[in-house]
Amino acid sequence: ATKPTQTQIQFFESNEKRGACANDAASPQDAANHPKTLAQKLCEALKADVAPETMPTLSGPALKDNPIVRRTIRNCLPKFDSADDPQSGAEGQKISEWISSKFGHDANAFKASFEEDLAADTTPTRDRVKQEKKKITSMTTAQAANLALSQMEGIRIKRDLEAAEKMKNISETVYNKKSEECKGEKDETKCSSKDGCEYKDGECKVKATTAATGTDGKATNTTVSNSFVIHKAPLLLAFLIL
Repeated sequence: ATKPTQTQIQFFESNEKRGACANDAASPQDAANHPKTLAQKLCEALKADVAPETMPTLSGPALKDNPIVRRTIRNCLPKFDSADDPQSGAEGQKISEWISSKFGHDANAFKASFEEDLAADTTPTRDRVKQEKKKITSMTTAQAANLALSQMEGIRIKRDLEAAEKMKNISETVYNKKSEECKGEKDETKCSSKDGCEYKDGECKVKATTAATGTDGKATNTTVSNSFVIHKAPLLLAFLIL
């Protein structure tokens, strides 16, 4: 088999930094000239001026139409959970208005109410054995962000499970109490007039919906506040994407 050979090709006419290219861009595009054509393209790429990325102006009006910010807010805040498309429609407009009002009316307001708060704020994270709190601004890697977000998600799940267990216990207590009130009644009319009771299958029984309500007939509030997680997660996510 024929061994490949190496041919040295000069990119620049001289050793001057980013000087003129040594090869003519108008060379015939055939196999023999392919190495020189490639060298010409690489030379032009090395000479090209790369415009540095500039930090965008951060404020509510500047970020209100940013699709990443809109999706982050929609996904993290329960009040916008029903928005199918955060980019359009009435729900998208509400998200846009919320961002515009909450992130500050200009760059100075954004810095005062957002960046400075972040500089002093901490969030729970867990890398090794125990949970600890770290400054949000110290989480500059994907791994650090994932650890913090997963820990906050764990806190949320734990609270949801505790709320569900509390609801279950309340439901059982309400059901047992109502069951005692209903089962002694033999008259169908009197049974039906009792709050939380219904006459069914020849017996006075607890209505199926009663177990999920309090003794006053109103839905029992067992929601555990997730304000910590609800506010921290969007703040951290917004910090990372900006």
